[in-house]
Amino acid sequence: MSQNANNGPIHHPGGWNGAIPGDGVVAVWPSTVGLDGVSAAEVIQKSRPDLKIVTVVPEGAMVTRDMRFDRVRVYVDEGGKVVKAPRVG
Repeated sequence: MSQNANNGPIHHPGGWNGAIPGDGVVAVWPSTVGLDGVSAAEVIQKSRPDLKIVTVVPEGAMVTRDMRFDRVRVYVDEGGKVVKAPRVG
C-alpha cells in the first residue's frame, strides 16, 4: 500500500489495481481516522463524487467480501469514530 507523509488521501497514479481509470485517483483516506463516521463519509464523497456507495459500518459487522471499485466502507467504533482508514473496495 502507498505511504503518504502528510497522512492525507493516498493517490494511486494510473489507477488502483488497474481497475480505476485515470491518474491520481484517491483510494484510501487515512486522514479520516478518528473523525465521526458521517463526517468521514462526507469527506470521502466530496473527494470522490463518482463513488456510488459510501457507507458507515459498525466495526465487526458482517459485510460481503466482494470487491467493488465504486464503494467505500467507513468502519466506526461504538462511539461512531472511524477506526481504520477507509478504502475503495
